[in-house]
Amino acid sequence: MLMLKRLAKLVVLLSVLRGIIAYLINIVPTASMAPTFMPQDFILVNRVAYNLKIPVLGDTITPLNTAKRGDIVIFRQDGGTDEYIKRIIAVEHDHVRYDQKSGIISVTPNYRQNNCQINHCETLLYKQQNERNYLNPETVLFSQQGEKLALIERQEFTDETNHAILLTKVRYDQSAHYFKQDNLPLGEWIVPAGHYFVMGDFRENSIDSRFFGFIPHDNLTGKAVSVIFNPKQETRFFKTIQ
Repeated sequence: MLMLKRLAKLVVLLSVLRGIIAYLINIVPTASMAPTFMPQDFILVNRVAYNLKIPVLGDTITPLNTAKRGDIVIFRQDGGTDEYIKRIIAVEHDHVRYDQKSGIISVTPNYRQNNCQINHCETLLYKQQNERNYLNPETVLFSQQGEKLALIERQEFTDETNHAILLTKVRYDQSAHYFKQDNLPLGEWIVPAGHYFVMGDFRENSIDSRFFGFIPHDNLTGKAVSVIFNPKQETRFFKTIQ
């Protein structure tokens, strides 16, 4: 209990200094990134991973590094001040296809540059394995009829990234609410230059690029590094992330 009080004081101090130092602590508000991040996780964030910004105002002084597929980023929506956390699924010029029924993602880099609509191009497939039932009171999800939905955890991986995701055991078609990009079928997107396509690891409980579109690089405010602690879950203490 004493340790939690000391950590809480540290959080307050770092909040005051927010935007001035490189590494700061954020609190995860929702389960959209479960099981990687859980609600009330206190996480360490690198505030200068992608952009150097003016403290408090948030204006970008200069871009630093581009984000990579698999990075977990903190960002703001255009014109907003609230911050969100999601995983980078695709980078500029990538063609993204999301199969709603299976939950499988495929990414084709430099789609238009390589004329992949005609030519055969190598596709990066987000493969899934090691399915197991998942139970956690922090990730309870209900259907529109009020029924509790059974969840499964799978390991999702490519040559570049490897992490856990959550899916509902019974798949529900959400594609009617997807962001529709001109001249592409529903559920397919091509990421514009200087933008990213992001998704939450809890696929049926995340509002992300499938619904609101792409994130400009300038909107990135940090990179999630690790879990510091969670006041509700003692096992989540200095936990590394994938």
